[in-house]
Amino acid sequence: MARRLAKQKKCERKTWLQSRIILSAVIFNALIIIALIPLALRGVQYRPLGAAAILTRNLLIYGVGGLIVPFIGIKLIDVIVVSLHLA
Repeated sequence: MARRLAKQKKCERKTWLQSRIILSAVIFNALIIIALIPLALRGVQYRPLGAAAILTRNLLIYGVGGLIVPFIGIKLIDVIVVSLHLA
């Protein structure tokens, strides 16, 4: 009986953790979409640069930023969600 209750609590904790992470990711994606709409509407300026320079710049900005920023952003939102007892 005790083993069954321990297993049930472990499953409840796992489900709670998963729902918290999903909520944080959904909030992060909503904020990113709202932040990127003005950029998409405005566009970017044309700069006459070589292909290698443009590729290097874009990989640094969008590649590294696209890998690091979501982890940091979702973790920050998760900390806020937990501190406000939303999930």
